[in-house]
Amino acid sequence: MPIFMDRHDIPGVSAEDVAEAHQKDLLIQGRFDCRALTYWFDEERGMAFCLIEAPNKQAVQDLHDHAHGLIPNQVIEVEPDLVASFLGRIEDPVKKGLSGAGIINDPAFRCVMGVFIDGSAIFEFGSHIVKIKSKIRKEFKRHMGLEVIPEGEGLLASFEYIDDAVRCALFLQDYFDSSKIPIKNPLQIGLAAGIPVSGDKRFFGPTVKLAKRLGMMAKSGQVISSAIVSEQLSDMAAGSNTLPEGNIFTLNPGQEEIFNLLIEILEEDGCNAGFGINALARKTGMSKSKLYRKTKKTTGYSPNDFIKEYRLKMAQRFINKQDGNISEIAYSSGFSSLSYFSRCFQDRFGILPSIYANAIA
Repeated sequence: MPIFMDRHDIPGVSAEDVAEAHQKDLLIQGRFDCRALTYWFDEERGMAFCLIEAPNKQAVQDLHDHAHGLIPNQVIEVEPDLVASFLGRIEDPVKKGLSGAGIINDPAFRCVMGVFIDGSAIFEFGSHIVKIKSKIRKEFKRHMGLEVIPEGEGLLASFEYIDDAVRCALFLQDYFDSSKIPIKNPLQIGLAAGIPVSGDKRFFGPTVKLAKRLGMMAKSGQVISSAIVSEQLSDMAAGSNTLPEGNIFTLNPGQEEIFNLLIEILEEDGCNAGFGINALARKTGMSKSKLYRKTKKTTGYSPNDFIKEYRLKMAQRFINKQDGNISEIAYSSGFSSLSYFSRCFQDRFGILPSIYANAIA
């Protein structure tokens, strides 16, 4: 039977109220062929998330409606292993987040870290890649992070606390920047935070998407944080909670909006060879001068360089997936000339695309 997670927006409700509602669900769950597995409650944000085995979404809504009248704002189907990898459990907590009275006050809000290894490192330091990934995973665990079930490229981890995620990112940055290892820092790290059910059909969908986008477009050795993470960093800096020194490129809400807009446009049109700065300006509704200022401040790239960087990252992805020969990949990633693509790829990754493809085949 499928498993669903729902979201209740219930500001002003206490943990005791939610625990009582959960008990009411348990009393009548059999009438709707449901099994209420557990829940998460975030008093600060006024949200509860229920995990329920049920025949369909309507059964989840009917159960809540008849038990206590708190109809969920959204219901999505989830994979239990994915829930466990993000949130650490799919049953009631044994100790953590559970009071002596059996009341759960365990928020589902998480900070997600996306870590990518720059394409140049994969060839130049191929023998180190396994060790690099092992070190990343070790630091995830040491900083209280849970590695998320792989979905595509990169490594993902979920952290209950933003400061743990930030400390982990800064440690990795410092470790690979230092002289402890004989390689240039190859890590590109993105940090985003959010809730598991938030308008998207996918579990932690917008948060994972943003963490991956930030990590994918970060420069080697760079950490980029979303607006929510940046706000938390500002609060921590203003308080007594000190963080290790490091370089985090922080986005404010306006910059995050611009960043997502640019990426969404590039995901739609960036691999079209005829797409350029004029089309990008038109789609963003900005003049070319304003687009240049906004893009440069938000990403550190000029618009043209940002388009090229996106295309090169896509080309690298296509090569990794062995999705065509080099000529086909050049054109499918937005380059109209094979020779220009090869030159750009070598300038960016330090290796010709043909040699790179043979090395990872």
